[in-house]
Amino acid sequence: MQRKLPWPAEGSKVWRSLAGFEAILATGLYWIWPLSLSFYLQKIPVARRRPDIAIEIYVSVCLGLTIWFWLRPIELVIPFWLTPREWAGALCAYFSTSSVVALLDVVFLSKVLGSVESTERSLILFICNVAQIIFMFAIWYQIVGTNVRKEDALFSSITVLGTLGYPPGANTVVGLQIATDLLLFAIFLSHLVGRVGIPPRTNS
Repeated sequence: MQRKLPWPAEGSKVWRSLAGFEAILATGLYWIWPLSLSFYLQKIPVARRRPDIAIEIYVSVCLGLTIWFWLRPIELVIPFWLTPREWAGALCAYFSTSSVVALLDVVFLSKVLGSVESTERSLILFICNVAQIIFMFAIWYQIVGTNVRKEDALFSSITVLGTLGYPPGANTVVGLQIATDLLLFAIFLSHLVGRVGIPPRTNS
């Protein structure tokens, strides 16, 4: 989904085109867009020429960085009260939050600001977003756990996603992951599944 006018020129259009709770939520998502990484993606020259490729690069980089931080957080100059893994967890949480906001934008803003280019492509990007969130929560299970191996943390994140179990002593992180997973499944059911199988429009 690509905005045709620079932010915030289409804000009033979003509010006028929708009604009720949908208008409130969609307008709110539009106005908080600058807090998301996707807002700044459009300012990159390659994104202006090929927005489809730019989005794929953005999703791939976020997923790659999250996996890298899960494997080995980078030692950087950070506040003394944060460990490298906590810094990595916070950064990856921001990546994941930006991805969830982008998915919500597709659900609530697409019928006003333009539909997605391809349902199949959106499904692939959605799978990458889910993988990114799984690794992000794996990092947090290592942060809140004591001497938790990264493999065990990843397994815990997958079992919580599949509602097969949860790690003890991480109730807050488990609750956040369950809420995030439910939101992702709601997005999947409301938008992606609803479009699969719809025949393309033909010119008569």
